[in-house]
Amino acid sequence: MSKKLIAVAAAAALALTGLVATPATSAVGAFSVAVTGNVAGTGLTSSSAYTVLIPTQDVLRTDGVGDTITVIRVVSTTPITTDNVRVVTTGGVKVITKSAFDALTASTRKTTSGSADVTAASVDGNATFYVYSTSTTAGTATVSSSSGSTTFFVKGTTPAPYNVVVKSAPATAATGVDTVVDFTVTDAFGNAIEADTTATITKVGPVTLSNPAKISWDTDRKTMYATFAGSSTGSASINVELGATKVTAFGTPKTVFFTTAVGGTQAELVTSLTAQVAALTADYNALAAKYNKLVKKSKRVALK
Repeated sequence: MSKKLIAVAAAAALALTGLVATPATSAVGAFSVAVTGNVAGTGLTSSSAYTVLIPTQDVLRTDGVGDTITVIRVVSTTPITTDNVRVVTTGGVKVITKSAFDALTASTRKTTSGSADVTAASVDGNATFYVYSTSTTAGTATVSSSSGSTTFFVKGTTPAPYNVVVKSAPATAATGVDTVVDFTVTDAFGNAIEADTTATITKVGPVTLSNPAKISWDTDRKTMYATFAGSSTGSASINVELGATKVTAFGTPKTVFFTTAVGGTQAELVTSLTAQVAALTADYNALAAKYNKLVKKSKRVALK
C-alpha cells in the first residue's frame, strides 16, 4: 500500500472515531445498596426489620462500642459515577447524608438533624447515608437512582436497662392518695433510658403499688416514675430492681430501696411533721440551755 493510501485510511479511521459516542461516565458496577453497622435482622420485612438502637439522650452516634451506636450506614453503588441518589423514609425512620452528618458538631448531632427525604450526588458511583429510627415500630427506607431502587425495613430498639436511681425518696406518704416517686434509669454505659421499663417493685408495709412490674416514662415531665398509695398508718419500705445481669466491667447494677412513713391525709401529715419539728426544736433548746450554763460564754451555742 502506498503512503498516500495509508494516509487516506488513517484519516478515515479518525473520522469514524469522531462519530462513535463515548460514555461521559464510566461504569463502576450494577446498582446495589449495602447496609452495615451494629444491626440485626434482614430488613426484608417489617417483622425482620433491621434493628438499631434508638438515639439515647437524643444523640446520633456512628462509632463507639456497639451497644451505643444509634445509626446504620447505607452505601449505594450506581453504574453512573455522578448519579443522584435519593433516600425516602416512612414512620420513625430518618436519614441524613454523610456530608451533612460530618458537618454537625457534638451539640447539633441530634435526631432533628435528619429528615424523611434527602438526595446526594454519588462520587465515583457511591453515595453514603446514615439511617436511624426514633420508634420501635418498623418503618421503611427506599434508596433509588436512575439505575434502580431498593426498599428495606428499619425499627429502633431501646437500650437494655442496667441501673435505677431514685431522684428523691418521699419521707412520708398519705393514705388514699397516690405518691409519685421519680427515678433515673440508665443502660450500662450511663445513657438515660426514656421509655417504659420493666421492673420488679416490691413493698413491705401499708402501701399499695400502682404497677409492681413497670417504671413509666412521663412525656410531659420528662422523667421516669412510679406511684404508690398508703393504705393505713405505719411504716413501709419499697424496693426497685431492673433484673439486669451483672457485667463485671460495669459493676453491680444499681437498685433502689427506701422507707416512708404512712398515715393520714396529706394535710394531716404536714401538721404531724410540723409538730414533730417543733418538739425536736424544743428538746434541742432545753439541752442547749443546760449546756450553756456549764460552759464559758465563748463556747455557748445559739438556741433555735
